[in-house]
Amino acid sequence: MHHILLMHRELPLDASDGGAWNELITSGTKFSSQRNPHSGAIRKEQFSEADIRGMADTFAQVTSWGPVAVDCNHGTLFGAVSAEDTKALGHISQVEVRDNPGGGLSLWGFIEWTEEGQRRVRAGEFRGFSAEIIPAAVAVDKATGKATGKPLLTGGTCTNSPFWPGLAPLAATEGREADVALAFGCKISLLKIEGTNSYSFL
Repeated sequence: MHHILLMHRELPLDASDGGAWNELITSGTKFSSQRNPHSGAIRKEQFSEADIRGMADTFAQVTSWGPVAVDCNHGTLFGAVSAEDTKALGHISQVEVRDNPGGGLSLWGFIEWTEEGQRRVRAGEFRGFSAEIIPAAVAVDKATGKATGKPLLTGGTCTNSPFWPGLAPLAATEGREADVALAFGCKISLLKIEGTNSYSFL
């Protein structure tokens, strides 16, 4: 039997049924798809490889202030106050920097989904992710009041209209057939490679 390697990365030994590694943001430059109706400006966002590493470096600081939540369509960021609109669908518990196929860097995060969050991602209600980031120029450590000098990843949201396109489709669980089939748009069966944490197509 010939196997095709499914992922370029190994799956974590501690991956649980309630969480998965997801790509949160990449280095590069992106633009809005329309001009601001008032100013006529086109929104531009840019993150260098140093910014990606900086978000990983400051993540421990951010988690010391409280949970790094993942909600729905930036409800909290846009001023929603109801429990329904601001509830967490998951929490980012770990991050790591990885190379991406585009030649830059990606920040990946392990999202520990709530039962509802996992169900909605697995059902395909949300396929995109949008990170909530405080730029390095204005980022301040809550504990000291001092500038961090690096950007802060303070949260994220499940969405179907992400400003930052090209991220991997959201995964509800690690190495599960349902999530891989969602990403590829087809039925796929997986086989765990003996002695490794990698999976292959059958």
